Amino acid sequence: MKYYLYCSDAKIEMLFPQMNSWSKINFKLNLAFRNFFSLGLVVDAQKHKLRKAKKVSEYILKKCEVGTINNPKSYIQDTAKLKWGILSLEQSDRMVIFYLLSRKGKKSEQENYGDLVFILGGTPKHVTTEEPPMFDETRRSDLFNISVFFNRLDSFGPNDEIVNNLRAPVNQGAYHAIEWLSSRHLGQLVEQEIEFLAKKLYEDTQEIGSRKIKIVIGSPIYASLI
Repeated sequence: MKYYLYCSDAKIEMLFPQMNSWSKINFKLNLAFRNFFSLGLVVDAQKHKLRKAKKVSEYILKKCEVGTINNPKSYIQDTAKLKWGILSLEQSDRMVIFYLLSRKGKKSEQENYGDLVFILGGTPKHVTTEEPPMFDETRRSDLFNISVFFNRLDSFGPNDEIVNNLRAPVNQGAYHAIEWLSSRHLGQLVEQEIEFLAKKLYEDTQEIGSRKIKIVIGSPIYASLI
């Protein structure tokens, strides 16, 4: 049984209409059947959301291009040790992220990923494990929300006291930027074995010195402990 940490209402509601009619009818019949025998006239919102998420996930796995962290496609489903939690440089940029930072040749359980930055980012209101912190809701996309944390590092004025600490990693690429963020801002995030399904937003490989760093950014549909 999965223990959900994150479940995106917005993506589920967006994807549900794309399912074929029979899948939707079957889902609604099963839901009505469950509600009748539980003698519940009002559907528990959380259970309904998770059942809907499960159905949408099954549909994506059957009908869409789904890859893994090592081989991402339009969607990514995988299980990995990810750090996750609420990240914020400013209140208005508060977001929940799941991330993996891997170095080729470094002795760790993540060694098979090579040089990799893998980030999933979404809004705290979709965290299902506890009351999310207050944040300023915006209409920015997940990709822009994630990129803010890279771009903001290079947005300080030349006279800023911390500019020397900020510019160096940014100029060396996104890998060093997230590595820097990891040591400064992400150190307190929890690392857990997490199963997830996400929409891929961005994939690139950057050359930094003699290394080629793979960067994958996505937006989670769900994330759960297994």
